[in-house]
Formats: sequence, C-alpha cells, structure tokens
Amino acid sequence: MDLQRITGPGLGIGRSVLVLLGCVVVFAAAVSLRNAFDDDSDPRPPVHELNVNSTSFTAWPFTVDRATLQCLDGRSVTLLADGRQYALNGAATQAGYPAVDPIRREDPNVPGLRVDLATALSFGQSLCG
Repeated sequence: MDLQRITGPGLGIGRSVLVLLGCVVVFAAAVSLRNAFDDDSDPRPPVHELNVNSTSFTAWPFTVDRATLQCLDGRSVTLLADGRQYALNGAATQAGYPAVDPIRREDPNVPGLRVDLATALSFGQSLCG
C-alpha cells in the first residue's frame, strides 16, 4: 500500500507522524521486553561500613586521622583510608587486599610493637553479621 495514498498529496507531516509513532511503539516494546527479563537483584552482598576517627577507640591503631571500616562480602573486613583499602582480617587478605601495616601506629607504651587492632577488627566484624 502506498503511504502517499493514505496521507494524501503534500502531507509530509503525516508521514513524519507515522514514522515517529512507529519509533515510539518499537521503543516501548523494547523497554517492556528488557524489564521482563531484568533482574534487579545484585549478586554482590551490600557493603556495610562505619566511619571511624582517632576518637573512636581508646587506643587508635592507625597513623591516619580518620578511615572507614568496611565489610565487603559478608566476611572480609577492610579499612579504607586516604583512598586506599587495607585488609584487617584473613578473609580480606585472601581476597587480595594489602596488609594494613603501612598505616599502623607504633605503641607508645611498648617500643617496637604496634597498637593492637582488636577493637577496630571487632567493630569491622560487627558490620559483617
């Protein structure tokens, strides 16, 4: 069937409207089809985090003033400080995060030792469970 006959002579606007309408129908069908198969569930567990600073614990174990404790996969406890992420437990080390040693503070009471990470690790593990 000739489109010229349907729209009449000199009615180029009618043709444009039909083309535009066709595009809208195709777009709507594509969106509808995509939504039918789209699974909004993220396979990764959510990241749980807690902002901490030098007043958060009795003995602050880090050389940075503030950081973010994170539980990334339900078991890896990490510390995000100055744009770098460090492992605080074995699971995070196994996941490939570097050791936190470069930003651990030396214990002022015991030369040669570093401030204990137990409190920071405990807070981090509480984010995982």
